[in-house]
Amino acid sequence: MPQWLLPGIIFGNSLLALLLLYFGAVQIPVAGLLIWALLPLPFAVLNRRQGMGAVLLLLLAGAGVIYYGERFFGLKADLPALVQMAVIGLTLAQTSARRYRLEVVIGSTVLVAFMAEIAVFWIESWLAGQAVLSQWQQHIHNNVELLVGLLPTNESLAKDLPWAGLDRAELGRFIFRITPALLLINALGVALLNYAGLRVLGLGSAGADEDKPLLWWEVPQWLVFVLIAAGFLLLLPLPAGQTVGLNLLLVLLPLYFLQGLAILAFGLLRLQVPRLFRWLTYLTLLLVKPATIAVILLGLTDLWLDYRRLHRQPKAD
Repeated sequence: MPQWLLPGIIFGNSLLALLLLYFGAVQIPVAGLLIWALLPLPFAVLNRRQGMGAVLLLLLAGAGVIYYGERFFGLKADLPALVQMAVIGLTLAQTSARRYRLEVVIGSTVLVAFMAEIAVFWIESWLAGQAVLSQWQQHIHNNVELLVGLLPTNESLAKDLPWAGLDRAELGRFIFRITPALLLINALGVALLNYAGLRVLGLGSAGADEDKPLLWWEVPQWLVFVLIAAGFLLLLPLPAGQTVGLNLLLVLLPLYFLQGLAILAFGLLRLQVPRLFRWLTYLTLLLVKPATIAVILLGLTDLWLDYRRLHRQPKAD
């Protein structure tokens, strides 16, 4: 194959992947949410291979196809959200290509994704001619109706759902209260998913974490003080303090769950448990509530017990 054809092939594959992910996300009702979260990946991969100019060209080409797809075929187009995904992918690619720690790569991407999500929602509210808070409350109301519609008819199953026991108005107020945490958790999920995609494609961090297995990852130790502060805020008889504490707690608990999951995966790998049984274990952890809490506690207590012996000093000769 002539070398001069390679850049065009890479760009064409990136554009095809972007369009497949985009139209798959808008056409598939439930799984589309996961597909949508992968939209930054084509931008990130192309940036690592061909630079920022190629990412801009990919964004313009993708936006053009999506725009005309809506105009002539009636397909849904959400160009501000497409720009948001491009910015996330570009941030992830740029930070992972430098000698930054994993926490910096993911943290920077989460911050950019959080700000981009707010910006996109503000733009959509402006285009709709509505106030941002009114638009967000309407968005919450629509999601509450969707959640209620998904409520199982089996009462024993319904009791285990997070929104069990709340009427629609209470559920709407609760979701509005934890909006910052929900946006940050969503941004964290998108950042981690696309970083994992880069690692699978051999385009992970080129710096300090290049050869470091993800099984060795741990939450920065200073965050335990933020967790303790969140607990104190929840005990205060002040609604504003309780709201801040609740949002902090909701953001930190998934981090400690991921650390506990890394510890568990490390142990299963050391015991040479077959891959199939490992994945069945992970699936069980997500479906069984007590197991999920146990994994969070495992990650939290790692600060003191150091299960993987990451901080033990080597013995002197």
